[in-house]
Formats: sequence, structure tokens, C-alpha cells
Amino acid sequence: MSAFQSAYDAHLMISGHEITWREIIGNAFGFASAIGGLRRRVWAWPVGILGNVLLFSVFINATAQAQLARRPPDPASLLVGDRKAGEAYFNGEGKCTGCHSVTGDLKGVGTKYAPVQLQGRIVYPRGTGGYPGFGQAPSDPPYTAAATLPDGRRISGTVLVLSDYMVTIREADGTRHTVNRTAAAKVEIKDPLQAHADRMKILTDRQMHDLTAYLAGVK
Repeated sequence: MSAFQSAYDAHLMISGHEITWREIIGNAFGFASAIGGLRRRVWAWPVGILGNVLLFSVFINATAQAQLARRPPDPASLLVGDRKAGEAYFNGEGKCTGCHSVTGDLKGVGTKYAPVQLQGRIVYPRGTGGYPGFGQAPSDPPYTAAATLPDGRRISGTVLVLSDYMVTIREADGTRHTVNRTAAAKVEIKDPLQAHADRMKILTDRQMHDLTAYLAGVK
């Protein structure tokens, strides 16, 4: 490191905060320039300019650091898990093969999703893999429901609208029913992806990263 770079980066730690000497000297020059200006000293003008240059360099550096912090993470940096351990979990403890296959529905999943999306789909399987799912993707299996109508007829079908108070169900023939979720209606909701929600209750960070690393390699 050059002497110039060392002087440029020199800093102090004050109350746990890093403050560069450029900022300290720049503020000191600014204060001196203000005092010199009040006393009509000739040196006040160049000292003030020098102080502004130092403080401007602090501003530029802080702006550059902020821009770097906003950059999205390198996808490869998310693959910190053990691929072999992820494969073992997929085929064993995770019971993923009960619904999935890397030669079937998950074929090429490593090229379909970026690592951050892939990990998100493991945790939040609906939508694009972000909290709380960002809606429903066309490929997502829909919720299904069964309910008892006021006339006593039992219906079942695909859920179109679901809330804590009501559900809209479309039967196989296209008929739609909106049912209040009361005790009498005996509404039963089934989520084909419920296994993911149940697995999340016991999935560890290590297992999640291992599984992501394994699936990211499925091309």
C-alpha cells in the first residue's frame, strides 16, 4: 500500500464508529476558514477550498460504499452447503422423493432457478420463492377444498378465493360456490404443498443450504 493510500484511508475509532482523518481535518479546515473569513484573512479562502475537497472525498467514498452494499449477492456465494449431504437428505431424511424426482419434475431445476430463488422455493414453495410467496405461479398445484352447502349437499373442488371467513370453490363442472367458513359448513382445506410447510418446522439451516447446493447442481 502506497503512502498516499495509507494517508487517504487513515481513520480513528470514536465511540465504536470509524471516522477518517480526512473528515476530521476537513471539518477543522472548514471551521478555521469560517473564523478567518470573519476576520477577513486572505488565507481563509484557500483553506476553505481545501477543507471542502477533503469533505467531498469523504462523501464520494461513502456513496461508493453504499452502492456496493446495494449490489445483489453473487449467486455462487449462496451455495455454501454440502452437495453430497444435500443429496443424502433429499433421498433419505427429507423424504423429498415421495413427491419429487430429479429426473422427473425437478429435471433441470438448477438451470430453471437462480440459487436464491431455488432456496426460496424450498422454504416458500409457492410463487417465485420469496416471502410470503409473491402470489401463485401457474405451475403451482392449487389448494382444494370440500364444504357443506346450506341445503346439506357436500361439494369439493379447486379453491379460487380463500380467507379466514370464506372460501370460493370451483367444482369439476365449473360451478362456483362461495361458502362461509362456519362450523356447519365443515370446510376442509387441502394444500398439496403442505409437506413443505411441515418440513420447515424441523428443517435446519445446514440442511436447507445442503439441499440448495444439491438441487442447484441438477442440470
